[in-house]
Amino acid sequence: METHMGKSSSPFRGFHALLATLSVACLALIWQGDRDVEAQTVSSVSGTVWFDDNANGILDPGELRAAGLTVTAAYVSPSTTMTQAVTDGSGTFTLALPPGTYTLSAGASQKPGASLPGGAKYLGTSQVMVTTGGTVANLGLQPKGQDLTVKIEVVWPHGLAGEPQPVSQAPLANVAAMIFQGNSRLSVSCEFSATVRLWQGLNTDAARAAAVGTRRTVTEGDKTYPIWEFQDVDVSATRDPLNKYYFFATVEGGGSFPYQSSTNVWAHAADARTYFPTADRPTSTSATPGALDSRIQVVWPHDRLGNSVPITQSQYVNITASFFQHGTLISIPPGWGPNVHLYQSLNSDAGVLVTRGIKRTVTVGDLTYPVWDFNDVPVDQAMNPNSKYFFAVLADGVPTYPAIWTHGADGRTYFPSKDVPENSCGS
Repeated sequence: METHMGKSSSPFRGFHALLATLSVACLALIWQGDRDVEAQTVSSVSGTVWFDDNANGILDPGELRAAGLTVTAAYVSPSTTMTQAVTDGSGTFTLALPPGTYTLSAGASQKPGASLPGGAKYLGTSQVMVTTGGTVANLGLQPKGQDLTVKIEVVWPHGLAGEPQPVSQAPLANVAAMIFQGNSRLSVSCEFSATVRLWQGLNTDAARAAAVGTRRTVTEGDKTYPIWEFQDVDVSATRDPLNKYYFFATVEGGGSFPYQSSTNVWAHAADARTYFPTADRPTSTSATPGALDSRIQVVWPHDRLGNSVPITQSQYVNITASFFQHGTLISIPPGWGPNVHLYQSLNSDAGVLVTRGIKRTVTVGDLTYPVWDFNDVPVDQAMNPNSKYFFAVLADGVPTYPAIWTHGADGRTYFPSKDVPENSCGS
């Protein structure tokens, strides 16, 4: 996939990722820190939003301007309406504001709030006083960064002495990942130092943290860029041909600098297809959900008329997913109803949001619990036996540990063409 673990974020594309500190300049006055600030009165606010890679509050050469971010001014008083503007191609915006008190915030347009444990889904707010004609002294927004895409580029299986071995024999694997800015092929800076975490899911179990990456700078041709390596990851379970691992990675910020990241999925197995498993039956329901495991229970391939067909002939699938308290088979309660979204990744691409789930309740014996359905999801690319989809389901606002489901005639990840950055990380 390309899913947001810990705080509110997601690594699939919808797993919206942010790279560095978000800075906002209003009337030539820059972001002043992680706090609300006093402001003089204004009748309009205009400014620039950019990705402050150097975290110095200055729009330095080479730092990207943030197009397509929604800046919102929500009335606190005397009204409860809001005014919004979207930053243009140069990252600038203007809001015309009549007198009042507002909370200003900046965030990605139409961005879902899906959450994998490891980032944050919003950019923060700052309250300002606005009256006719004045100047904003300082506009303080919580720091935030730009979209990141984490791509696993290599999974190299090997023996205890470091010798290369096939998947069916290797007890360990070395994994390497790269981080790009948004959907581009622009590498992050050579000094980018956030925690990059590798996640590993066995079969249809929820993913667990497997390792923290070590940054290393490499030079290839005229390009220099950082990679993150995860050494000696335990993959001994896939020596059993019935088992498979799914890897993805996230970027985690610390302190005042949370990140979100999109990621791809790498399947490691002799046969990485997901066969219809035994559905997970809850043992009970919980009163208050905390961190969650999401488990896809069914992926049913069908044609346009709703007839069941093989994967290589199916244009659509219907998917059903359940949620459990993390590490248990205790279902969430029937009355719990957050927005739940399906994400999919094609081959080694980053994940994208596909659709929102429809909730229904199921009763088995004396136990009633909710499930979410995603019907008529297009999967026509998997009619090509060389292509496969990876699916995951995430809930808004709650850290979610997803189980990965692969849909394809052959679910294995073959060594794809390695991504090469278009820039050098120091330029």
